[in-house]
Amino acid sequence: MEPYIYILAQNNERYRFVCEFIFSQVLSIPYQLISSPAECIREIPIIAHGHSNIANSLQIPDCGLMNKTEFEPIDPNPIGEGFSLKLFVDHKQDLDFDLFAMTFFLLSRYEEYGQPNTDIHQRYCPENSCLFSAKIPYIAPILDYRILEFGQLLKEKWGVQPSTKSLQFQLTVDIDIAWKYKAKGWYRTLGSILLDSANLRFKSLSGRISVLLGIKYDPFETYQVFVELSQKYQIPLHFFWLLARNRNKYDRNACRTSPKLKKLIASIAQTASNGIHYSYSAFEDPEILKDEIGFLQNIILVSSGRAHFLRFKFPETPLNLIQHGITDDFSLGYASIPGFRAGTTHPFPFFNLVTNSITKLMLHSTAFMDGTVVDYLKLSPAKAEELFESLIQSSIHCGGEFIFLFHNETLSHEKRWEKWSPLFIRLIEKTSKIKAID
Repeated sequence: MEPYIYILAQNNERYRFVCEFIFSQVLSIPYQLISSPAECIREIPIIAHGHSNIANSLQIPDCGLMNKTEFEPIDPNPIGEGFSLKLFVDHKQDLDFDLFAMTFFLLSRYEEYGQPNTDIHQRYCPENSCLFSAKIPYIAPILDYRILEFGQLLKEKWGVQPSTKSLQFQLTVDIDIAWKYKAKGWYRTLGSILLDSANLRFKSLSGRISVLLGIKYDPFETYQVFVELSQKYQIPLHFFWLLARNRNKYDRNACRTSPKLKKLIASIAQTASNGIHYSYSAFEDPEILKDEIGFLQNIILVSSGRAHFLRFKFPETPLNLIQHGITDDFSLGYASIPGFRAGTTHPFPFFNLVTNSITKLMLHSTAFMDGTVVDYLKLSPAKAEELFESLIQSSIHCGGEFIFLFHNETLSHEKRWEKWSPLFIRLIEKTSKIKAID
């Protein structure tokens, strides 16, 4: 396709990464990256990065980040807060900040490299990010805002027409514990029955026995509910299976060698996408990650995954995923706050700052997780619904993806989920109305 605009900048890996995201992914504007005005063969607009006195051009300041070849600590010079945030501000050019550097800084997750301040699970904390604002109860798609404003500027200056796609919803479900009662093995099952009896937990005892005798469905067996919601509201559905070899405090999955579990996974794979849910232990041990991916590969094809507890560290985690054949990861999010960790609703390839190169691993932002509003923010269902609607309004015009993260027990109506299951179903239902309005 013939370019609508030229980008005058160095033709290196960082520029190719950023230009593809800004112009192809977000704005859908055909472009050509050139390193000299002499390469212009048509009379079309030029976006000049770090160049001045170029005819028919729009000049963007250059802070120098795009031409570096190694990781070096850098101050992003943030100006503004919340929705008005800009990075690498410089008022000397037509645009008052370095949009290319801001895009690269946020998408490469530059600020997360070597970050010593982590939580008890060794996760990067949202409060450390330049995107965090105490005034907004989520991480907004700030980068998308700046790019869309830039697209509007191009339209006003040259009549170049950006084209953004509709926001696409995705329903993802992490299977930490496949069943509440089933497939526990006779030793654990007998122990649980004795404990229920000793502690006079007759409701739990009755429920357990009814499930084991086939009288009732296991409460966590909500797979068909998710499939029906996906089909009814035409939302893509993706399951992620926790398959740790050795169970521990955080990895409490069903015995992975259970024939029932293998049969369940194979059955679900007929109606939805499936991936690996890398265990808590796999975060620190690539061999465990390899083992878990390989185990699931023996049941179904595996190319996607998400980290248990969203434990994800740059660059170690994505490099390990690439080594073991994962092409799409859905871990990019925070457990403690909803929103878009990289400031965008759009998926993008992992950029390896160590080798200064684009990789084939696509990173998808998880925007809204059940445990965030229940366990971390401790909201009421009404307040959680308000937060969801505010987050949707902040991202609806950005295109890209809005990814839900639920768990199979979320819709069980059991104990802690009793008052939440109806809300989460209602939020999924709302997506159809949002798409209709859009």
